[in-house]
Amino acid sequence: MAGPAQQLIAGDERHIQKEWDKLVAENHQAQLFLRAVSDLDKTWLLAAASHHSGDWLHVPPIASVGLTLSDEAVRAAVAHRLRCKACEPHTCTCGKAVDTRDLHGLSSR
Repeated sequence: MAGPAQQLIAGDERHIQKEWDKLVAENHQAQLFLRAVSDLDKTWLLAAASHHSGDWLHVPPIASVGLTLSDEAVRAAVAHRLRCKACEPHTCTCGKAVDTRDLHGLSSR
């Protein structure tokens, strides 16, 4: 007799590891979304879970066609993606306060 998890996976796909991993990943994603308290956290989770959200990591750096990022741009992009501290709190040159996530830097000139 098949267990509950085996019943969720079609017979032909039960031997494929990716199908088993998908069940665990979907469960973790649901748990994270339930724990998200702010709209910003929910937005981040939805964006991170969207299809092709990490495709920019697979683009080869080809300078002749402008497909390069500076070290600082990569650092900031990865920090935002992982929700790490991107900087120390400070005042932007435009006069607005910048928190550790540096989301202001995405819209300030």
